[in-house]
Amino acid sequence: MTLVSDLAAASAHVHDSAKLSSGDYDRRLRELVEYLRRLLSTKALDTLANDESILDRFDPAKDSIPYLFILRLQIQTAQATTGEAIPTKIQPSATPSYEAD
Repeated sequence: MTLVSDLAAASAHVHDSAKLSSGDYDRRLRELVEYLRRLLSTKALDTLANDESILDRFDPAKDSIPYLFILRLQIQTAQATTGEAIPTKIQPSATPSYEAD
């Protein structure tokens, strides 16, 4: 399994929250966060940190924790690379990329 599919599987473990007691749901969320924290201590995330399309593989509504985790990782990587508090790469552009009707 790839890291992306591992993250998706770990997140899917929480998706059935309607069928879980609040205690079990809380336990699964904590396990997911702990799994993501452990990943931070490995070099496995280096590929995700610079992959601009990685967030397209996650649904922010269903996979909010991994989505925000990866987004935070990418922002921190951009900050470390550029030395900017808010890197230009992550700032919204001054002009929209679409044409107004």
